[in-house]
Amino acid sequence: MIRVNRPLRVTAWCVGAALANGGLNHLASVLGLPLFLDTTFTIVVAALFGPVAGGLTGLGSNIANEVFAGLPGYMLAFAPLNVASGLIVGAMRVTGRFETVGDAITALVTVSLVNAAAGALIVGLLYGGGTHEPIDLVVASLVLSGRSVWMSAFLARIPVNFVDKAPGIIVALMMVRMGYGAARRVDQPQPGI
Repeated sequence: MIRVNRPLRVTAWCVGAALANGGLNHLASVLGLPLFLDTTFTIVVAALFGPVAGGLTGLGSNIANEVFAGLPGYMLAFAPLNVASGLIVGAMRVTGRFETVGDAITALVTVSLVNAAAGALIVGLLYGGGTHEPIDLVVASLVLSGRSVWMSAFLARIPVNFVDKAPGIIVALMMVRMGYGAARRVDQPQPGI
C-alpha cells in the first residue's frame, strides 16, 4: 500500500497540478493547437503519489479547464478521461510497472488509447462528434473522407493523445527514477515498518 507522510504536500501537488493542467489546456485552445495538454501534471502526480492522488488531480484538472474556458459546460464530461489517466499511471507505479523506459512506453500507449476511445465515445454520444475545439477540424476532415463520426473522432485522437501524453510520461519517469514522490511499490518495504 501507499504511505504518504505529508498529506498537505500531496494536496498542494494535486491542486497545483490541476491548475497547471487547466492553464496548459487553455493555452493550447487559445493557440489553436489540436492538443489538450490537460493531463501532463495528472500523470506526474499519479507517478509520484499514486492512483488516488492522480485521479483526484484529473478531476480537479477538468474543473480548472471549465473555469479557464469560461464555463462552457462541456469539459466536465471529459473528466473520466483525465481521472483514468491518473488511475492507470498511479496503478502502474504502485505495482512496480512504471520504472523503466519500456514501462513508460506501455503507459503512454495504454493512456493514449484509453483516452482516444473514451474521448471519441463521449464526443460521439454527447456532442454529435464536435466540441468546437481545434481537434474537430481533424475529425471533420476524416468524416468528409467517408468515415463515421465515431471512427473519425477515434482516429483523430490517437496521434493527438500520443503527442499530448508523452511530455507527462517523460517527466514522470524522470522524477520517479530520481527518487521523487511518496508512491512506493506494494512489494517495497515501507519506512518505519
